[in-house]
Amino acid sequence: MIRPLLLAVLLLLPAAVQATPKIQMVPLKNGPTAWLVEDRSAPVVTIQFAWQWAGSLSEPKDKSGLARFTMGMLDEGAGDLDSGAFQGKLDDLNASMDFGAGSEILSLTVRSLSANLPQTMALVGDALAKPRFDPPAIERVRGQLRQSFAQSLENGNALAGEVLYAALYPDHPLGRGTRNSFAALDSIKREDLVDFAQDRLTRSGLIIAVAGAIDAETLRVTLDVVLEKLPQGKPYPKPAPAAMKSGGQTLVMERALPQSAIIWAMPGVRRLDPDYLPAALLAHTLGGGTFTSRLKDAVREQKGLAYSVSAGIAASEVSPTLSGGASTSNANAAAAVATTREVLEELRQKGVTAEELNEAKDYTVGAMPLRLDSTRAIAGTLLGLQLDGLPPSYLDTRTADIRAVTLEQVNSLARRLLDPAKLTFVVVGQPAGLTPTTRLPEGF
Repeated sequence: MIRPLLLAVLLLLPAAVQATPKIQMVPLKNGPTAWLVEDRSAPVVTIQFAWQWAGSLSEPKDKSGLARFTMGMLDEGAGDLDSGAFQGKLDDLNASMDFGAGSEILSLTVRSLSANLPQTMALVGDALAKPRFDPPAIERVRGQLRQSFAQSLENGNALAGEVLYAALYPDHPLGRGTRNSFAALDSIKREDLVDFAQDRLTRSGLIIAVAGAIDAETLRVTLDVVLEKLPQGKPYPKPAPAAMKSGGQTLVMERALPQSAIIWAMPGVRRLDPDYLPAALLAHTLGGGTFTSRLKDAVREQKGLAYSVSAGIAASEVSPTLSGGASTSNANAAAAVATTREVLEELRQKGVTAEELNEAKDYTVGAMPLRLDSTRAIAGTLLGLQLDGLPPSYLDTRTADIRAVTLEQVNSLARRLLDPAKLTFVVVGQPAGLTPTTRLPEGF
């Protein structure tokens, strides 16, 4: 939650900052080298922490949901402060802590007025090193998770994603999904939460990014005080790559919903793959954030089959994908799937035009400065660069690298990537006239 005074200060931040902010490297005695962009436009500091490869993919098979449960407990009391007292301190400081658990990482975003940062970081140190895991708080968070999981399993788009990943990755942790987290929730005990936090919230594997009104020396001292409380630990190993197990299939989950949720996926490219930038530009042309994309033009504008339609790439080291989706009436679902197939096939055979490629380049180049509009956005960009294994100089070379992508690179990739034999569709709803080609995965 953003505190009122902090929100007021955040609203004073400039609408845009320089396209290539100066990144400082801040070596820490008790941790990694933090990346810092010093920005004095407002008295606010954002610090983002990430523990790479320590997310839900690292959970024991019978404790699905443990990562999210643990991270949800870390602001529910620490040290001498129970949950109410801890939250009261945050309120008094006009600070916020947002803990998260993704498939690959655990994360923490801290936002504070710079004058209050020492006190805020003292709370952060206690939350990471001395979480209380009080039984009443555990049961309250368990109840919140139970409600969240139940709601997700009633949502058409979320269900489509569940089915898709279960079909594509049946033997990998990626395929476990919310249904397994819901089933395992009552089996997670206090000692599981304690062990998970102690094992993963260490100095090893930790990545730190900072933006705001703080200099390098003050940051170094502040972070070292916090990190000295954490055990050194060992870096968490990267999970095995997840190979897609199915393709060329259409799966249908019948649900009494007013609309059909459509999601599709095929193998993509990893972030450090030489084809990444061509893939990003191809995905933008296919279904990016403008109304000129192929899918939006064909599915929405020309045929009026869906209001919402999109596509994009997830350049994960574990499970790189090119995916997309749409929401449409049950009556139009079959036509929306067929049109999506047609668009992908036409793009594979005929390729992107020079005009489309130039538009994709202009959009991609121009979007970066607009994303750096707050200390949180800047810190998030710095964190993303580190997680992707990119150097600080990437922000300086990014525009030239994008401009250098050729039409032949993009269209050669389109011919290889847009393979209909590797394309899987999942539709949740009551899609009229759409015949599935295979049964749903076990458990659905």
